[in-house]
Amino acid sequence: MQTIHNARDRRYARRSWLALLGLAAACLLWLALRVDVRAAGTPGPTGAGVRVAAVITDSWSAPLPSLTARARPSPIVTEPGSAPSPVVTLTATPVPPATLFTPAAATRSPLPAATPTPASTVEPGGTVSGRIALQGWRAASAISLSAAPGGFSATVTNAGDFQLALPPGTYTLTARTSGFYGAQRTGVVVRPGQDTQLPPVKLLRGAISGSGTLSLADVALVAGQVGRASGFDPRADVNGDGEVNILDLILISGNIGKPVVQPWGD
Repeated sequence: MQTIHNARDRRYARRSWLALLGLAAACLLWLALRVDVRAAGTPGPTGAGVRVAAVITDSWSAPLPSLTARARPSPIVTEPGSAPSPVVTLTATPVPPATLFTPAAATRSPLPAATPTPASTVEPGGTVSGRIALQGWRAASAISLSAAPGGFSATVTNAGDFQLALPPGTYTLTARTSGFYGAQRTGVVVRPGQDTQLPPVKLLRGAISGSGTLSLADVALVAGQVGRASGFDPRADVNGDGEVNILDLILISGNIGKPVVQPWGD
């Protein structure tokens, strides 16, 4: 009988210890929850609970539905003077899905249409031709022919013939050579595709002494050489026939006082 009572006492004692251990564990859990809520929650008015909100989203799916709850006083008995322990429920607020930035489509402005350049048309030119002679000489060598404006020039053959190609327009032609007066013709009209024929012109014998203008000094130089068969001054041979005679003296005497540049006659 004594043995039965001892076994019963041991069972009661064991159950008492287990109850105490469970109560201690419950207290510890209650304290832990109370500390977490006070640290994270926002206390409301007196007697109200604590609201805790959280946003739970999934970057790969639509937002979770909204969860709303209120904290209410805990039925657990608390220490005198302490606030009741709230029950905390998280609230999930839906977030609209992110909108990706779509760049605007690039637009290219049309280039202005190229304006065709009109083909340049070169008007065909014409020519001027004629014959130039030297007074008293058979050949017409070393004669220069120029046309202005434009600085055009032509070569004169030994026979005195020339042909000068020019653009359409109006020109002044001048012929020159050493030891002779020049000749000039103005108002020469050149027409497209046509040849303008000028009258023949003869360049008169000019100064032989280098003074530029024929004078009595030139006449005296020729007169002093007349009659010499050899050893005469070559400048005195006015007509270029290889001798100095009365013909040279007559030729040069007739040109005294004339202009250095003669008109190109009709």
